[in-house]
Amino acid sequence: MRPLTLTSDEFASLAAGGGSESAIAKLIAGQLAKRRLLIWGVVRDAREQGLPVEEPVELLLRVHAQSSAVLDDVLLHPQVDAWAAEFPRTRAVGYLSTLAAAAAIRAGLSFSLRLRPVAGVVTLPGLGSFAAAGDPATLVFDGHTLTNGGAPAMLRSPRIIDLTELGGPTVAIEDTDPHRDQYRMPVVGRFTQADRFAALWREAWALLAAEFPGHARATRMFLRSFVPLVPSGDGTERSASSGRASGAIALALPRTATSMALLVLHETQHLKLHALLDLIDLTTAGGRRRYHAPWRGDPRPIRGLLQGTYAHLGVTEFWRSRRARQFAYWRRQTGRAAATLADSGELTAAGARFVDGIRATLAGWAHDPVGAADLQLAEVCTTVNDLHWRLAHRSTPADVLSRLVTAWLDGSARPGGSGVLRAGSSAEARILAAVRTDRPDLPAGDRLLLAGKPGAAADEYAHRIAKDATDDDWAGLAAALGGCPQPEVPRDLYRALLPGRPDLDPRDVLRWWAGAG
Repeated sequence: MRPLTLTSDEFASLAAGGGSESAIAKLIAGQLAKRRLLIWGVVRDAREQGLPVEEPVELLLRVHAQSSAVLDDVLLHPQVDAWAAEFPRTRAVGYLSTLAAAAAIRAGLSFSLRLRPVAGVVTLPGLGSFAAAGDPATLVFDGHTLTNGGAPAMLRSPRIIDLTELGGPTVAIEDTDPHRDQYRMPVVGRFTQADRFAALWREAWALLAAEFPGHARATRMFLRSFVPLVPSGDGTERSASSGRASGAIALALPRTATSMALLVLHETQHLKLHALLDLIDLTTAGGRRRYHAPWRGDPRPIRGLLQGTYAHLGVTEFWRSRRARQFAYWRRQTGRAAATLADSGELTAAGARFVDGIRATLAGWAHDPVGAADLQLAEVCTTVNDLHWRLAHRSTPADVLSRLVTAWLDGSARPGGSGVLRAGSSAEARILAAVRTDRPDLPAGDRLLLAGKPGAAADEYAHRIAKDATDDDWAGLAAALGGCPQPEVPRDLYRALLPGRPDLDPRDVLRWWAGAG
């Protein structure tokens, strides 16, 4: 196996956000090499454990002799990686047999093979599934006809969306592979909206190809299947990708073709970076520090922050030519995240060059014309994001809070003190809603704040806090009153003072804290 080496130009093309054709081809070659090594590891371990692998191994070798291209294509089936990675825990050797059968059918080689069904079903990776006759099921292929137990095996093939006439990829809607559930979100059992999905994807691809040809090229080369996700239930778009399923993008049925194009671009960025990280270490090992990612509510390790920053470089580019307010916001936040990466001390030399490439691309967009109103909107949303992050992750120590209560009741200046980290929840939905001011469900305080009416917004936030205090409203109130370095302190003080004081105004508490010492 020849070593894979990216040239400096290929590496730079990936760091800039897109990736040359030769760079993407090497990333895919790296994934193929990884699959070969993983399968060899499974076979070695299975033999040591006395598990039956000789028949499928022999069949795979026959396929390789007949057509190595067919075997390579089958090995790039996205879920092969997930199965091989799970094998030490599951010892599920049966997938190797189904993989060998799928490869032999693709190559036109006759065979007879015993397969173990899962819940009465045999799935042939990339080809579909059928109800098994017996356990084990005896599958026979004579080069033309597939039978199971002497009767034709009625395959339920995945829906294929072929966009080659538009210069696009041929992708499957994968709803049968038993190893497709890799995303911490539930996958669909049997997808019944394939026609609507295919129509949206056709439109989305046309948008990507016309407006983002570099990203479209990467998608065309990488993407092999969509894994349908169960919708969120609250209208939030859902998408995901996994380093253990390179070539697959998981999606709940998007609302529009535009949103689908954005989601696919975002996830393709992740797929590229996952593949690059399989070849090159961009971060140092063992780092335990956690960082603020502006698109997440939970603190992220360095590698997670790198993934998110690279994905949002693509998001920023998407909005660059489509919507100024989104572009201004994501340019600002992605730039801040890239700066955090550069200052982290947890990048390798290659990682530092990669982040330099991200920052150079963002710097090239720094002077793109954006209206003053959109810039102001981005600044307000960034402020709210930072305030919400602090509120979600910090609380006031009990001894400090006790001194604050005493100082408030005595009419004294407040004493100093800092917050302590605590768990929090995601602010992403709120921030995205704030940027999309046309959303009808946006709270009144947010609408007023974004409309440049901070006084009226503060009144609305204070009213909501008095009824049912939330971190969202405290973040909005602090932003409306000009910001606050430690918003968790007035929030905690207000909650400590509130019992027995129903007329307490949260604005007074926040001003007292922000204006003292």
